[in-house]
Amino acid sequence: MSTFSYSGALVAGVVLIALGILFLAESLNAPISAWQLLARYWPLILIAIGVRRIYLYFTWPESPAASDEATSKE
Repeated sequence: MSTFSYSGALVAGVVLIALGILFLAESLNAPISAWQLLARYWPLILIAIGVRRIYLYFTWPESPAASDEATSKE
């Protein structure tokens, strides 16, 4: 597996854990509401996705072009 798929699994895991904690706290009659928090801070999810994509764009390792490999083997 590539590093990209590992980081995607990590992000998905963290998001699921955070949502689970919010809904668990709500079901235990905590003074917070998961729906109110989600309704208020949903734009942060979009910002985080955008920042992650920009980060991956600038840190993605470049691979040599196929034509360069073919000419170097001859």
